[in-house]
Amino acid sequence: MKPLLAGKSEFGAIYGTTAARVSEWVTRGVLDYSYARVISGSPYWLLDYARKFGELTARPKAVDEAALEAVVASQQPAAWMANVADLPVIVGQQEVMAIFGLEHGTLVEQAQQRGVWPAGDWHLSGSHLWLLSTALEAAELVTADPTARPWAPPGAERVRQKPLSRIWAADDKVVDALRADTYDGPGSRILPRGRAAKKSTSES
Repeated sequence: MKPLLAGKSEFGAIYGTTAARVSEWVTRGVLDYSYARVISGSPYWLLDYARKFGELTARPKAVDEAALEAVVASQQPAAWMANVADLPVIVGQQEVMAIFGLEHGTLVEQAQQRGVWPAGDWHLSGSHLWLLSTALEAAELVTADPTARPWAPPGAERVRQKPLSRIWAADDKVVDALRADTYDGPGSRILPRGRAAKKSTSES
């Protein structure tokens, strides 16, 4: 079963604040990525850690129980997980692009709109995330029948013209690296943004 996670928006919500404030906690060293996985350039923390975070800070923060329940409900079916090492391989749009050699993310979005690619196993902080197994199984299914629309709304017509099923041929090297936790391609690092990005550029 997939684990319960929290992006910056969900992390902030359970403490009655914003994703921007969560970023400030990271900048100030109050919060780090020890209990997070970086996916498509963004951190996603174990929700189990996020709900306990308020007890670990110098100034305790109270959890908004209603917000926490909403985050949990939005991810069902899912389970609590306490160890990052136990997380399954999870991918976002950037990793999907790398796996299947897609030139830009709109190809994934277009495939979702046409019903030939599944919605994410998670939708967190505005982004879709998939279990690696979900992505690979979806690619096999679409490649086997390029005219099918497995994830289209009920009653939708089948695709009359064959889509480019060849784009869903997985790069085994990327898949192996993701499974071995050695992937260092697009999305594997958190890139500086805003002022931090400008500072990084000026220093380089």
